[in-house]
Amino acid sequence: LGLLNKMIGSGILPNSATLSIIIPSVDLSATLLGVKQAHGYAIRNNHDQSISVVIALMDAYSKAGFLDGSPKVFKLTSDRCKIVWTSIISAVAAHGETAEALCLFNEMINAGIRPDTIVFTAVLTACAYTGKVADARKVFNSMQVVFGINPVMEQYACMVSGFSRAGMLKDALELVNSMPFEPNAKVWGPLLNGAAEFGDVELGRFVFDQLFMIEPKNTGNYIVMANLYSNAGKWEEAEIIRSMMWGVGLEKVPGCSWN
Repeated sequence: LGLLNKMIGSGILPNSATLSIIIPSVDLSATLLGVKQAHGYAIRNNHDQSISVVIALMDAYSKAGFLDGSPKVFKLTSDRCKIVWTSIISAVAAHGETAEALCLFNEMINAGIRPDTIVFTAVLTACAYTGKVADARKVFNSMQVVFGINPVMEQYACMVSGFSRAGMLKDALELVNSMPFEPNAKVWGPLLNGAAEFGDVELGRFVFDQLFMIEPKNTGNYIVMANLYSNAGKWEEAEIIRSMMWGVGLEKVPGCSWN
């Protein structure tokens, strides 16, 4: 931003390329006003239809917490190419607006734009966090059946997270077992949390063992499993898990406060 001021002071005005670089840095200072000022400048100088500026503005408004800003930019954009659709869907989904994300997703398809894996991940993430399991399953199944896209790890992780949050642990495990590649911690982690949330000790221990082989130094897994045992009244097993954590030289990070 300092260099930008020097640039303007020297008589060189920012163009769309400059704005697309500057705008993402404005929201990092948590100033919505700064994003609006950049947007106003783009409009006054006919840069508001630049694809790179449009994407930067939608992302900045979303990260600044001003969700209304992203749809407004999108509605005023004449060239709605795939990357523009992807950006607006991602911005809306990031705020948990699942219904709006699904609506935009369907509009994108009806407009003849073929979704990519980034769009699918955004929509599935929104569905998972808001418990829209049926919608998530429909979107997930359409990847291969309708669009011929093979799901990658991120999409499987979204589905497992959605199933786990909804207590559909059997469905989550079946999906994991059907994966064409070895699941990683992003897939097993949500299932462990789901098992802990719904008190499934047997499943929890199975998942914990998988995670132990993948990331033996992740203290979170030990803590979740120990708590699961404790909540089930299995005090000895809980102590064994804690001993395992101490045995590999790990400690729970103590809580702290700024007060």
